[in-house]
Amino acid sequence: GLIAFAGENYNQLIFLGFLLMVTIVTLKTNRLSSFIIKFFHKKSHKFIKAFKIRFNYCFSPSVFLQMFPLSLLIWWIQGLSFFLLVQMFYAEANLLVCLGIYCVSLLAGPISLIPGGLGATELSLIYLLVQLGLGSSSAIVCSITIRICTLWLAMVVGLVSIVFLCFNTSDELED
Repeated sequence: GLIAFAGENYNQLIFLGFLLMVTIVTLKTNRLSSFIIKFFHKKSHKFIKAFKIRFNYCFSPSVFLQMFPLSLLIWWIQGLSFFLLVQMFYAEANLLVCLGIYCVSLLAGPISLIPGGLGATELSLIYLLVQLGLGSSSAIVCSITIRICTLWLAMVVGLVSIVFLCFNTSDELED
């Protein structure tokens, strides 16, 4: 039934089925799954400990009260950037409407439960911009541009932070 549904792409479906079977067999094999769990547990112990320390620090009341206004400022700057970008394509754009479109679209991403809101955020941006009066090609350009400048820049900063966190050998992380 699924192969008929897949049409010409049945090779991809067979490959995904094979991967699923290999994963299930691997997880069902006690010896192999125990080895995998122990391997990652040993490698991740230091990272998890560092993450817990940093997490508790970030959500301490003093740090949280400093960072929350900064987060609001960053959202405001991103929304303003979105407005300026939209204004290049649509001169009648309104700042508050563009801020609303941007914030609603950013919230649509996590609601979709897709990591990073990939696809859901862009589609909601495009849909709302078209409803605003932009052409579909201009809405697509605005959506992709703002996501590259916001999401992917944040991803790079996050990856650099993870690398720093993994290689941090401070005394607080020693057993």
